[in-house]
Amino acid sequence: MPFSFLRLGASASNWPALGCVGVIAVTLATGCLSTAGGGGAGKDDCERGDEGCECFGNDTCLDDLSCRSGLCVDTSKKGSKSDDDGGSPSGSKPSTTTDEDATDDATDDTSTDDTTDDTTTDDTPTDPGPSEPSEPSEPAGTTDPGPAEPAVTTDPGPSEPAPEPDPGPAPGTACTEGTGSCSDGSGLDCQDGTLVARECSGCSLLSCGIACCNSVWPLTAESYPYERRDDLLTSFTTSANEATVSVAFTALEEFAAIGFTVATPQVIDLASFAFNASTTGTVKVEVSLELDGETGCIFSTSGGQLVKEIGCWGAWEDTGYGGSAERVLIRILSERAQTASLTVGGVTW
Repeated sequence: MPFSFLRLGASASNWPALGCVGVIAVTLATGCLSTAGGGGAGKDDCERGDEGCECFGNDTCLDDLSCRSGLCVDTSKKGSKSDDDGGSPSGSKPSTTTDEDATDDATDDTSTDDTTDDTTTDDTPTDPGPSEPSEPSEPAGTTDPGPAEPAVTTDPGPSEPAPEPDPGPAPGTACTEGTGSCSDGSGLDCQDGTLVARECSGCSLLSCGIACCNSVWPLTAESYPYERRDDLLTSFTTSANEATVSVAFTALEEFAAIGFTVATPQVIDLASFAFNASTTGTVKVEVSLELDGETGCIFSTSGGQLVKEIGCWGAWEDTGYGGSAERVLIRILSERAQTASLTVGGVTW
């Protein structure tokens, strides 16, 4: 290494006397320069990543070395300390550095980049890039149930035919009385102990027609006390235009009647009631309105209209006519033994 001689404030004559001192000075100077220039690996001579040298930029080192405060340290050596504790790697002595090297090391240890890497967190928002399009969500409560299952239909098989209505007794059947109704075409009369088809044409004589009519029939009897007398009847005929009953009375107070029975009780206004009739013989014409065989009232007539109530029986005995009836009888009352007849051409109420 080059070095300078020290200028000594002495003459040449004094050099021998100071020769020893000069040697010592030169030696010391030479040693100092040697120490300063080559006492350890300088920063320029230190390879990044080696032990005791700077760490790589990503705070890593070669082999198994660890980065501590910017220097690579072998932390596996026993008793070693990191630069964080102010020491040096185990087994090595601190190197003597020049002021320039110390300044460079201080700069390296306290650099903004290292400080930022070791002690701060980068809070700068990271651009996530374009996001993937999301699937459209279903509106709440509108989940598609998918196609509905077809309704299961059970084959009922062939249906049972509806039971036919009971026709009742057939014509020719033995009987004691008639049955059925003209209103539904099921009417049968009992003649000589045998059922025969009922003649319903006489129902047309009523103002309500066949639709409300059950039957048209004759009646002969003693008036008081009441007793039926079929032996008085000589004939009975009906048609859509008129009905006629013929009798042979044997005494006073016998009567003959043409009766109309309705399917359901009819409200009959006495003031509106009227009939069309003609008679033969000496007789009185009366009208009987009856609710059933046990209740009714008899009215006198004049000119085909009701005049006054003669008498009542059953439920109407004390109260009089009740306002509705299911049987209407136009009748003639004998005044003596004789033949007589009654023909009715129509009844209205």
